[in-house]
Amino acid sequence: MVMRIMGKDLFVSGFALSDDGRVIIGDGIITEYMQGRPIDELHDTSVGVQGGRAVSYLVGQGMTADGKMIYLDVLGSPIPSNTTYLGGFPYTSDGALVVDSIGVIATYSEGIPLTINGAVATSSNTPPPSAGTIIVTEKGDYIVTELGIILIA
Repeated sequence: MVMRIMGKDLFVSGFALSDDGRVIIGDGIITEYMQGRPIDELHDTSVGVQGGRAVSYLVGQGMTADGKMIYLDVLGSPIPSNTTYLGGFPYTSDGALVVDSIGVIATYSEGIPLTINGAVATSSNTPPPSAGTIIVTEKGDYIVTELGIILIA
């Protein structure tokens, strides 16, 4: 585990952490990579399309063409059955980092919070506007395939 402080911001294992100890994800312009993870100008961990297809991989992490991380927010639901752990963090078979923006922190791996379902605890769910329209149920839940991919129109 590597910790780094930039101004008032704390980074652990390459992830930006919020004041409440959750990983901060955003869609800003990448200014640097920390332990292989993209960090944007707001010091957030920079993510790309939720549930999208990776064009390259960096140590198992699926990346977009512009170098952002692919992710899947399970919103408190069980993690996909195809989830594997690389370096202590959960990934789908497509290389999407499995996160949970609403689950309670239950434990830590390499200093990064994990929710009770085993996903990385994030402070927010921020799919970029360029992702298209995310298809949801009448209740507003994401429609997720068995492979953990969120349907986007």
